[in-house]
Amino acid sequence: MSGLSARALTIFALLASLVMTASSSTSVYADPPDKSKLDKHSRELVATASVNGNASVTLLIAAAEGATGSVISALQAIGGDVRRSDAEFGYIRVDIAADRADQASKIAGVLAADVDEIIPLELPKPELAESPDAVPAPPDSTTPAQNAYMPTQDIGAPQFVAAHPTWDGRGVVIGQLDTGVDLDHPALQTTTTGQRKIIDWVTFTDPLTDNDPTWIVMDKTVTSVGGTFTVGTGASAKTYTGAPDGTWKFGIFNESDPRFGGPGSEFAIGCGGDLNRNGLCGDKFAILWDGTDNVWVDSNADQSFADEHVMQPYKVKYDVGEFGRDKPATAVKESVPFVVQVDASTNTVNIGIASGEHATHVASIMTGNGLYKDGSNPGFNGAAPGAQLVSIRVCLFVVGCTAHALIEGMIYAEKVANVDTINMSIGGLPALNDGNNARAILYNSLIEKKGAQMFISAGNSGPGVNTVADPSVATAVMSVGAYWTRESAFANYGAAVSTAEALHDFSSRGPREDGGFKPDIVAPGNAVGAIPQWQGQQCVPYSCRVGYGLLNGTSMAAPQATGASALLLSASKGGTDVHSNDKKFRPAELRQAMRSSARFISGYSAHEQGFGLIDVGRAWDLLSSNVKTSSLTSAVETHTLLSSFLAKPGIGTGIYDREGVTVGDAPYIRTYTFSGDSGTFRLSWIGNDGTFSLPAGMTSITTSKKGKTLAIRVTPTTVGAHSAILVLDDPNTAGIDFATMNTVIVAQPLNAANGYTATLTGSANKFEDSRPNFFFQVPVGTTALRVTMEGLTGRSKFVRIHPYGVPIDPSSTAFQTAPYTAPRTTQVSPLPGTWEIGTEASRTTLVDPATFKVTATAYRVDFSPASWTQDPATVGTTYNQSLTATNVYATATIATNGSPFASAFTAAESIASGGAHQLVNINVPARSTNVTATIGGASDPAADLDLFLFDCHTGACTLAGSSTSSSSNETVSVNNPASGLWISLVDPFAVPSGNTSYTYTDSIANPAYGSINAATSAAAMTSGATRAVNASARADSTANIVPSAGRVLRGAINARLDLFVGSVVGSAAVTFVTNP
Repeated sequence: MSGLSARALTIFALLASLVMTASSSTSVYADPPDKSKLDKHSRELVATASVNGNASVTLLIAAAEGATGSVISALQAIGGDVRRSDAEFGYIRVDIAADRADQASKIAGVLAADVDEIIPLELPKPELAESPDAVPAPPDSTTPAQNAYMPTQDIGAPQFVAAHPTWDGRGVVIGQLDTGVDLDHPALQTTTTGQRKIIDWVTFTDPLTDNDPTWIVMDKTVTSVGGTFTVGTGASAKTYTGAPDGTWKFGIFNESDPRFGGPGSEFAIGCGGDLNRNGLCGDKFAILWDGTDNVWVDSNADQSFADEHVMQPYKVKYDVGEFGRDKPATAVKESVPFVVQVDASTNTVNIGIASGEHATHVASIMTGNGLYKDGSNPGFNGAAPGAQLVSIRVCLFVVGCTAHALIEGMIYAEKVANVDTINMSIGGLPALNDGNNARAILYNSLIEKKGAQMFISAGNSGPGVNTVADPSVATAVMSVGAYWTRESAFANYGAAVSTAEALHDFSSRGPREDGGFKPDIVAPGNAVGAIPQWQGQQCVPYSCRVGYGLLNGTSMAAPQATGASALLLSASKGGTDVHSNDKKFRPAELRQAMRSSARFISGYSAHEQGFGLIDVGRAWDLLSSNVKTSSLTSAVETHTLLSSFLAKPGIGTGIYDREGVTVGDAPYIRTYTFSGDSGTFRLSWIGNDGTFSLPAGMTSITTSKKGKTLAIRVTPTTVGAHSAILVLDDPNTAGIDFATMNTVIVAQPLNAANGYTATLTGSANKFEDSRPNFFFQVPVGTTALRVTMEGLTGRSKFVRIHPYGVPIDPSSTAFQTAPYTAPRTTQVSPLPGTWEIGTEASRTTLVDPATFKVTATAYRVDFSPASWTQDPATVGTTYNQSLTATNVYATATIATNGSPFASAFTAAESIASGGAHQLVNINVPARSTNVTATIGGASDPAADLDLFLFDCHTGACTLAGSSTSSSSNETVSVNNPASGLWISLVDPFAVPSGNTSYTYTDSIANPAYGSINAATSAAAMTSGATRAVNASARADSTANIVPSAGRVLRGAINARLDLFVGSVVGSAAVTFVTNP
């Protein structure tokens, strides 16, 4: 996934944590009978649609085997409009009323349902701001097959081809879902045997619903007589010549369409989109269509078709057109290739254009042939230069890739194009990355039924634990992390490093939320590869040839793995260059061979790398020696804040204890149940640092289909992430038959024993993250968490990773040069649990390794009395109250002050399981300083209610904050809200009892309502220290702003860190019930 693709999917209570507070409670390990098949992110999308008045949402459904027809009938019975379906795989895309989406997900036979959405795609650009240690020579036409610029040598690809010249990918077709490949690039024209490289090129966005400007609605009819026809009347009339005589459908592609040339588009120039690369905007290209497969495009926008030829969909006869005319005297190409595609069902024609450079670069890594070729010098190749390619565009030009296209494009690749192996370097990080959504279920089915293995980037949200991205977390998918060597670091970045090999710090780490085995493998994650020639060169730190650039990310690692699979499949076919659908090895066998033969990288843990670095030669040795796969499955307890949301609450496929383990804890037992297959397997560990141990004397296990248990002893020792692979191996078969990932996070507690503060010292090698990472257990009741990093030597930085396994600091956070103390970062109302602090060293640090100290501190101040209520309160009268503030947690410099009053509304509400959203309009006056919504006190203690707050002041509602823990106690708070309409929405995610009451409150703070004065100067307070606070408050009614009927005035007396404007670490609630 491009550096990319990090989708900031709903991070439940996290996203809003930057602007809100979110309460939490202990997860309820229950699977209520009315459990929705929509996860929390999908329900957020439904809520957003509902509050905006959208009548419907689109669901992507995975149905059980044989249930597709009955599910479709049931969907239609509740008003669903089925847009696409495939009974073989159980796939359904349906438009359904937003208020019936939950009902639709509960239809018998529905395994999972996701709401369709756009998945952002960010390009994996290397950091440009830092100076290199040296400037190496760029690649050229004499660069050998084994090189560090395109480091396929690290997985043994060119070595394998050199040893077996006819096993270079020939006879294999790779499917690629991405931005669409540039059809002009010299390195992507032919295979090593001279066959056409790209044999199919299609667009899989929806012609009607995806806002893709390249789908042209052909809603006009024109008649050409003598080659001439006119469109429009009066001053807007345009006459076209050179057209075939007859009646045609007519449409226009406008390069000024903001969906094509808007912000974020690679076609954008200062004035908008520039498709034909003439430096101008506003060109319009006319299209004629006969309603079958024949299309004419006025590609030079001269209102004449005389110089155009009829085009048909690419795979029919490989027609390629060109917008613009290249100037041979310039290095950059002033033209863009295109193909056509037709969809009679929607009366549309597609102008097939690559929506970005990403796909071209990825394709060149997989199967490029003759990169930098010049005259008699052959240049160098991608991993499998003999393979052919099917390009499937699933991404738009300015906003990302559509979720349904990622499914429907995969179905096309597997079922229609009959490819042998598939690459996709797209995805994002949801909080619940357990591989159990509709897309993951469908991917698993596609792989096993049609036989083409998928290789998908693990994501670029690392180095935190549990940051591996969806959809690479699907069980049958090969999830690929990113690796580098000393040689590639210098060749591609000019970085002189001491480490021989390492993982890229951005490479997402496992395990999956259920403890599942992800990532599976790693491969080189940086490369100088092909990009569209109209974009110029994009190398760092030197200039390279036009049409080439350096990109990094797991997007670059996944195609290395895909190319490796193409070599293995080519070998299995005996090196014939004739493609057939005969697959000698099943995907499970290919996975087993590649995983079992990978090399485990020293210095990194199992959850970071899976089985390690691909080795093509060793994989072939295994694959060709009677590989047999096992149908074993595993089940074991997991302990994370999201464990209750797993398919079987609290049970995963591998040990993953993120919560509840601190340094110094006694050893404990986790018990596996293995089932699904019978046999005797040797037991062993890979990467175990002593944290995990088998029962004394036990070296093998005999499993049965009904189940066999195995007790694993876990011994927490040092702070950090401890992981290992448990191997179950039948010595009579090739490769590792079954393995589980085992991960335990040992956290440094912040408690009374250490004064609620802890400092850990660490180091990071140049261009790497620290060994080990830092983990702090934030206790319940913490009102603020402060993290400080002190740089001792070198250049470094830190990022915070939420207990859900999602980074909350951007990857662009700047490095700083020691000695320094980084700006203190304080998280108000942090979710209690295990927080990770990831630290990294710059690739340009002059001191290697960089060293630093990280300090985490938990704060909490209580007031007595905890609240102050004045009932009645007369407007204009000042009232006084004495309180005592007690510092409960870490020693701190504390000041107190009062807040403005807020107009507050409280109501007793009830909500039913599967019931409608409950919405409350909140009218926010001008100059308001805060708006807050809260729910709590549910009568059903197992109820899970979620709260969303939308800013609707512009007429369109945007999500401003959400709180979606596993309880019904939620708070969302937004500072400095825009004046106008806001809407809060309560969603009944789960109500096991069928109906629950709860209390709802919203408040709007505004100085016009009056204020509370509780100012005390900043003073040091040790844990347990107290100080007196004298408060006064007065309710005002100024600027004609008064609380509306049914509302009271509320505010707070706040304890703050350091200054009056510091972070709030404790509050006493103040309520004034004013007279009418």
